[in-house]
Amino acid sequence: MKQLNLLLTGHRGFIGSDFKSYLKLKKINFDVIEACENILNLKKKFTHVFHFAYKKNCENIPIEKYLENNIVYLKKIIKYCIKNNTVLIFPSSACYYPNNAPHQENDNLFPYNLYSFSKICC
Repeated sequence: MKQLNLLLTGHRGFIGSDFKSYLKLKKINFDVIEACENILNLKKKFTHVFHFAYKKNCENIPIEKYLENNIVYLKKIIKYCIKNNTVLIFPSSACYYPNNAPHQENDNLFPYNLYSFSKICC
């Protein structure tokens, strides 16, 4: 079996911190990256990237920086994954569905703010 080399982005956020705690509990080794813009400079090759880094609060930063954080950095992560044959795990969000009912991938999307719009773009 191939040894796992996991990389986490957004390990301080809600989902990322819980996932990091789970990996520690299960004694699974992983690395974290603090700045997604630097991912293309990594020398180490990872088998999986768990991309949890995603800015939800957009009220206090310029729209250009917000979109850079949420879209441009994801593109860099995708480039890294393609170059290194790495599996990318990128959780979705229910923020763009009209209600709390169970949803399907082909449901209509209704972005109601910049966060949900940027998630759809990704």
